[in-house]
Amino acid sequence: MLRDVPFLPTERPSPGGVAVEQVIVAGDALAADFQVLADRATLRGIPTVLRTVSWIDSSYTGTDRPARIRAFLRDAHDLWGTEYAVLGGDVEHVPTRYIPWQDVDLPTDYYYECLDGEWNEDGDAIFAEPLLATNLAGFVNDVAVAPDGRIWAGTNLGVTVLDNGSFTLHDKTGGLPSDEVMTLDAAADGSVWIGTTEGVARWNGTAWAAWDSTSGLPSNDILSIRAFSATDVWAGTNLGLAHWNGAAWTTYTVADGLPSDAITALAG
Repeated sequence: MLRDVPFLPTERPSPGGVAVEQVIVAGDALAADFQVLADRATLRGIPTVLRTVSWIDSSYTGTDRPARIRAFLRDAHDLWGTEYAVLGGDVEHVPTRYIPWQDVDLPTDYYYECLDGEWNEDGDAIFAEPLLATNLAGFVNDVAVAPDGRIWAGTNLGVTVLDNGSFTLHDKTGGLPSDEVMTLDAAADGSVWIGTTEGVARWNGTAWAAWDSTSGLPSNDILSIRAFSATDVWAGTNLGLAHWNGAAWTTYTVADGLPSDAITALAG
């Protein structure tokens, strides 16, 4: 359906203005191209407004450009009733937010999606950090479903297993190298592999076995893990990729052809 009435939005999000269903944030160099997209969307019945990062810089305050862009998106959502946002251009045009995790800084698009709170309640240079350790109590870092149907959830207080409606907690007191479980995977043979801030652990159905940097891993900080069997496991760390063959760990780094030593995700 083509829009046949004038679309005259306020320059800045305002409760008294017309509704804007979609906003586009674009770098100045790409503004003309994305204005064409905005005009076409409006004609199709999706009222769309384009705002450049330079306009946002001059209209909003914040610690940096991502903070100002987020402030605009929140205003658009709250005052214009905006439902959709398009980021026009790569990070050199619309910068992303990086958050610290272990020893690396990870880009996150959630910063522009989750508009509640400030992501920096204490006002320092670190975003997405909890003010208190207790804030992490209910945070789930990773989930895996084992072949037997049990659901394993890695948290900052250990790993919880859901089995027939009942929960069982495994933590450091029961054999985990750390309560901070950052990643996990269930292999086809039933073994469950856990990546923590203090190394890797394997559940064989009755007990935990654990490895760290003193037993073959390149680092204790496990960022990702992928388990195919008890003798074929890959663990991504901040210092390289490690492979378990059932007897020992072998490490691969940039010296072996990897583009980076920080392995934040694995698939296969």
